[in-house]
Amino acid sequence: MSYLVSQLNMNRFFRWYIPFLCLGLGIAILPFLILGTYNHFSADDFGHIERLRSAGFWETQRLFYTTWMGRYFSIGIMSIYFQYFDSAGPILLPALLILSTTMVLYAFLRTLIPDTIASSHVVVTVVTLMLLYLGYMISTVEGLFWISGALQYQAAAIVTLLFILFLIREKRAKTSPKYNILYRCLTVTALICAI
Repeated sequence: MSYLVSQLNMNRFFRWYIPFLCLGLGIAILPFLILGTYNHFSADDFGHIERLRSAGFWETQRLFYTTWMGRYFSIGIMSIYFQYFDSAGPILLPALLILSTTMVLYAFLRTLIPDTIASSHVVVTVVTLMLLYLGYMISTVEGLFWISGALQYQAAAIVTLLFILFLIREKRAKTSPKYNILYRCLTVTALICAI
C-alpha cells in the first residue's frame, strides 16, 4: 500500500516538476538565441554571395565544390540560404539551427525510447541534451554563429541524425511494405545529403 501512495505522490510531483524544468532549461538556451540577433556576415560569406550573384547557382556549386570544399549538400544549402535570406540571414540562422536540431533530436529519441515513457520526459531529455550540446560546443561561434561553418557542420549533424533515424525506422517497418519503401528512400536521400 505504501508503494502505491509513494507512486501517486511521485506522479503528482512530476506533473508539476516537468513544466518548470522545461521552462528553466528553455531559459538557459535563450542566450544563444539572443546572441543570434547580433550575428552578421563575415568575409567568406560576402565572397559566396558575390559569386552566387555573378556566376549563378550551378556555377557556384561547381566552383566551390572543386576549389573550396567537396560537399555538395552544404554548398547547396549555403547558396539557397544566401539567395533567399539576404538581409535577415545572419539573425535567423542560429534560431533555425537550434530549432531544427531540437526537432530532429526529439524524433530520434522518440524512435529509440519506448512508447511507455511519457513524451514530457523525452522533451526534458531533449532540452537537456541541447543545452549540454550548446554549452559544451568547442567553438560556439564557429558552430552556430559563423554562417559558413554553421551550415556546414550543423547541417551535417542534422542530416546524420536523420539518416540514423530513417535507418532505424526502416528496420522497424517490417509490417507495411509501403512504409518500408518510404523509409528506404528517405534513408538513401539522407545518406546522399550527408556525403
